[in-house]
Amino acid sequence: MVSRRLHILEILMLSLLVVLLYTLPLINRALPVFAGQFNTLDGSLYVRRGFDTILTLVMVWVTTRYLIPKRLARRDLLTLVGCGLGLLVGVSLLELGLDRLTLWAYNLPLNANAVSDKMLLYPVRETVSNRILPWNALAIALSLLYGLSREQLILLRGQQERLATEIKYLKSQINPHFLFNTLNNIYAITQRPGSGDTSEALLRLSELLRYTLYDSEAEQVSAEAEWRHIKAYVDLMRLKYAADDPLEIGLESAGDLEHQTLAPLLLIPLVENAFKHGIDSQGQGSIHIRLDAGGQGLRFEVRNTIPARSRKTESIEGLGLANVRRRLDLLYPGRHHLDIKRSSDSYRVVLRLGEGRR
Repeated sequence: MVSRRLHILEILMLSLLVVLLYTLPLINRALPVFAGQFNTLDGSLYVRRGFDTILTLVMVWVTTRYLIPKRLARRDLLTLVGCGLGLLVGVSLLELGLDRLTLWAYNLPLNANAVSDKMLLYPVRETVSNRILPWNALAIALSLLYGLSREQLILLRGQQERLATEIKYLKSQINPHFLFNTLNNIYAITQRPGSGDTSEALLRLSELLRYTLYDSEAEQVSAEAEWRHIKAYVDLMRLKYAADDPLEIGLESAGDLEHQTLAPLLLIPLVENAFKHGIDSQGQGSIHIRLDAGGQGLRFEVRNTIPARSRKTESIEGLGLANVRRRLDLLYPGRHHLDIKRSSDSYRVVLRLGEGRR
């Protein structure tokens, strides 16, 4: 509905512009009485301008609404040029015919060099017989320029809408994936003998879901908010393991995180991946996470060990990491660098994002 209203408004604006271009000169007091054979005495000049206005509107409409969209959809520029020339010649011949019909109806000379009784007191001051084709060519050229610009804007708008839809879809994938993994971890906590951490785990989960469902709705969040989310997730994951388990988890941050921004939930899949593949069921392994905010943007690093049971696996990249790659391509084209290195017993991910200052 909104798009239709915009199209109607666009048509009205174009029509008003063409009407003003053709009628404003007629209001000028310095306008000669005669313009070629047409004159303001009997109103023939107004009739001619009326025909000119209508035909120009038709040319603009056909060019911008039919000719350009149809031909560009077929990728046939040669046909577009041919149809444009055909439209130019056709409208010019029609306008010439209407001019001669008007001259005949008002009993005016059909020849520009002839003189009627109306010209006795007002000699001819300008000729217009050779101006039809050049003016129509200018109108066609401007219509083509406007139409091509309009189609390009429509194309860009469509691409942006498709990208926004895909980004929203990728972001929506994070929620069930994240919730599934987190609930599995809470289940593991409940199965541990003598564990009293279930209520603490549910509290942490509520904090994580609050950020995931509400705080992350914005296109950009502060790096500080994202870092707090990561720390809350790490705290929840710690509850999965006993106090005497030999796991090692390190968290470090540096720089002005409060005034750096990034897309929400962009980093958490990298942390999930590290916990999923970096610590075995006996709680053996290590994970180190660091976030730096500097003048050149953000640098996020996750390092984790690879337990012996996973070292024969060809790849430990799952849905989360594939999601991150795609979101980076859409949100930070040419402004990010994702470096992933794997050795026999370790895995390292370094993500650099460009300037994100608000």
